[in-house]
Amino acid sequence: MCTIRLAGNRLVADSLEAQWNEKLRLLADTREGCDKKRELDSARLATVFAVKLSGVNARGDLTHFRPSRIDPPLEGLSTG
Repeated sequence: MCTIRLAGNRLVADSLEAQWNEKLRLLADTREGCDKKRELDSARLATVFAVKLSGVNARGDLTHFRPSRIDPPLEGLSTG
């Protein structure tokens, strides 16, 4: 009788251990996926910030342009 009870307890313990190990694997896979997504998001944000700081949008157009000097209007110039 005692041997049957020990075998039953061992079966329950093995089953619980298998469930626990499966949950640990799931947790590890989820963390790995989150880490990869975080790295991707970080790289995308770095690119967006670099583009914004450079003053060029996604099409390559300048988003802001300030001339380095402003020429005074030309007076007395004839167009004829």
